[in-house]
Amino acid sequence: MKFDCECDYCITDTRQCCHTYCIGGCTGPTKNDCISCKYFIHNDKCIKDCPYNTYMLKSRRCVTKEQCNQHKKEKLSENRHTHYLTLDVVDAYNTTIRRECVPDCPENYTISKSGDYCQKCLGKCPKICRINKKIDSISAAAELTGCTYIAGQIIIQIDGGSDIGLEFEKSFRAIEEVEYHIKIVRSYPLVSLHFFKNLKVIHGKVGMDRDSETDDENAKENRKYGLIVMDNQNLEELFLPEVAKNLKILNNKRVKFHFNRKLCEHKIREFLSDVNLWNTVYNRTLNENDVSTNGDLIPCNITKINLTVSDVNSDYVLLNWNKYNLTDDRMLIGYVLYYREVTSKQVDIFQGQDACSQSQWKKNDWDANRNNTDKEMVGLIHNLTPWTMYAAYVKTLTFKSKKSAISNIIFVKTLSAQPSAPTNLEVKAENENELFVSWDKPLKPNGDITHYKVYWKQGKLNREEFDERNYCLEKIVLDKPTKDEKKEEEEEELQVKPNKDGCCTCPKFMKDVEQLKKNVQSRLKFENAIKDLVYVKNKKALSFDIKKLGEVLNITYGNISLSKHLFNPPLLKSNRSNVNKPLSIDTSKYIVGTSGFFPFESPGNIDVENETDSDNVTCNDCSDSDDSDYIAMLAIVNGTNITLTNLGHFQPYNIKVLACQDTLENGEKYCSDKSNIALAFKRTLKSPTADRIEHSTIRVSVNDSGKVNITWDSPSDPNGLIVCFEIEYKPVHDYHGKVRKPCLTHSQYRENMGYVLTVTGHGNHSFRIRATSLAGPGTWTPEMYFHINSPPDILQGTIAGLIIGVVVFIIILVVVVNVAKRKFLRKQEPTTISINPGYMQTSD
Repeated sequence: MKFDCECDYCITDTRQCCHTYCIGGCTGPTKNDCISCKYFIHNDKCIKDCPYNTYMLKSRRCVTKEQCNQHKKEKLSENRHTHYLTLDVVDAYNTTIRRECVPDCPENYTISKSGDYCQKCLGKCPKICRINKKIDSISAAAELTGCTYIAGQIIIQIDGGSDIGLEFEKSFRAIEEVEYHIKIVRSYPLVSLHFFKNLKVIHGKVGMDRDSETDDENAKENRKYGLIVMDNQNLEELFLPEVAKNLKILNNKRVKFHFNRKLCEHKIREFLSDVNLWNTVYNRTLNENDVSTNGDLIPCNITKINLTVSDVNSDYVLLNWNKYNLTDDRMLIGYVLYYREVTSKQVDIFQGQDACSQSQWKKNDWDANRNNTDKEMVGLIHNLTPWTMYAAYVKTLTFKSKKSAISNIIFVKTLSAQPSAPTNLEVKAENENELFVSWDKPLKPNGDITHYKVYWKQGKLNREEFDERNYCLEKIVLDKPTKDEKKEEEEEELQVKPNKDGCCTCPKFMKDVEQLKKNVQSRLKFENAIKDLVYVKNKKALSFDIKKLGEVLNITYGNISLSKHLFNPPLLKSNRSNVNKPLSIDTSKYIVGTSGFFPFESPGNIDVENETDSDNVTCNDCSDSDDSDYIAMLAIVNGTNITLTNLGHFQPYNIKVLACQDTLENGEKYCSDKSNIALAFKRTLKSPTADRIEHSTIRVSVNDSGKVNITWDSPSDPNGLIVCFEIEYKPVHDYHGKVRKPCLTHSQYRENMGYVLTVTGHGNHSFRIRATSLAGPGTWTPEMYFHINSPPDILQGTIAGLIIGVVVFIIILVVVVNVAKRKFLRKQEPTTISINPGYMQTSD
């Protein structure tokens, strides 16, 4: 007990500790005195681990192998064994790490043939299936797919269905053992039993479960027969020869064949001989009666015909075979030549066939041609697939004759031919100056595809066509719905919404969902096209023909839909004289996309006439003077993807991929031709620095009249093309002064490689320049400065002039007055002034 005890458990009377292997108390100090064992019990002793060559049972006992097998199972499982099994659990190095006694084998283990232990599966473990019902449909047969051991009997009775032969091959091909017997009765679609690909043993055990659907007659047959084949009107073949020779029917069970009217007697005898039953007394006596009821509807005296190949091409095969001679040649109607595509030579005549479905073998009928004295017949099989293996055989068609002839199956492979184009060509722009190109193999390789030729060429951007648009007035608009926005809109359309009553509508079928997605994408595409196709300031000033627009949107090149634009197009201006006329668009120079038209060179310029394995291949049109810088590049690729590097910024590229085979012995090369290529168009990502104007190239000159001439070099490697420039200038110290942003198109820039500013104020001014390319506005240059000298002060000069003029006038006036005064005084006589004016002087 565990009271007042220093250890886990103690003896009640003496308070002495129990052994550490004890649990729940003990009667003595040793491990033999435990009331129950903490770990395991073996030979009435508690132990920590089971001894060698003993097995752990229910995690508390150690038993020997014999004791384990004597332990009965509480419940019968599908494995149908009644006792426990020994299991040696091994690790990856096949070393035993523990031994157990288990009712059933765990995963990756199976019951041994002796039935007393579990053994590790070397590959896929056997699958045991219990069946107590009749196989009368494809669905019932499908329940046995993958089964290797049938714990019960197989009764096949099927009277119709589609592709019975193929479906039965899938369902029965893995079966190796049958516990009771196999019965095939009144199964009209069956023409052979070749669907039993791996059958090895029919145990022929007696006894069925109480819930079995079999009646008393079947119970009697179960006790007597291991194989029963009866009343199968179209059955012509039994098991495959390699299956029949290794098949064992145990427990002295017999076989029964009856009323199989297309199954020849000699085939039954061959089968009985293969399974070692023909020489037994009871089978020989039994089958003498049964065999005679088989094979009365077809010729069973078969002669071999020698079938050979006389000529092979990529799409036809010419065959020869020797004529078949009958005593009465009128009985020979003709020959039937059968052929089909195969992937290997493991093919037989009846593989995948049934009487109710279309045969996998195609056939050509040939007349007996009795008047021809040639000893051989010639047959042509045409419209074949290049580089494909075909199986063929020929069979006679006779009338009321027990004799017939058939050839062995021969195999022939057609020659290679030109492959079709690679599929699923996709081009992604994920990094600057790079395009990731991927594709899948051709649908029709027509040979061994060893490499691919990838051509790429930069598209030509025609400067003259871009000059037709004034990008200063008609800005480039790059805002488009993002992928996330489109996805959210599509999900909103597809979302199941409640109706007026508050109940959710039924989920749509996948077909409807896919169609709805297409409708959403088409609507988005149409809306984008409407917005981007025509730029009109006055919406009422232009009407256009929707039918014409629809035709434009559906323009394709070959089998490639040109549905992606590379940049904004030169906008189409409205003409007031044509306000009421439908919009007429010349698409010969444009590729149509969701954002309208853009000038682009013809995709044909990428074609290479003389293909070589060099790195640079000049295209057909590269001889033109205005296109000499555009070179088609070639790369030989062994895989199905390539990353094109060192490309331009925001440049359109034509990409073409050809699938190629090895050079033939005659020197021919088979590659996809120009009319059957994978073609794509893609632009690279823009560079954030490509449109930057080097400030070191900016030159400023100011003349006396106050005009500022600014010149600069256009970016040498822009994003596509530079379409306009913006200049921003303002006074330095006048913080409230107006910032001016004149814009000039590239054609205006080219007139004097710059721009002339007319500045009214004097003092210091700052300015910066920004280039706009097809990818949008670039970055501003660092601020630079120029100075306008102050003109003379007009008011001060005027005042000074007035003062000087007044002073001069006063001086002149004083001088004139003085001069005049002196002149006047000089002309008068002298006058004597008398002191006494009243005194008159007298003479003496």
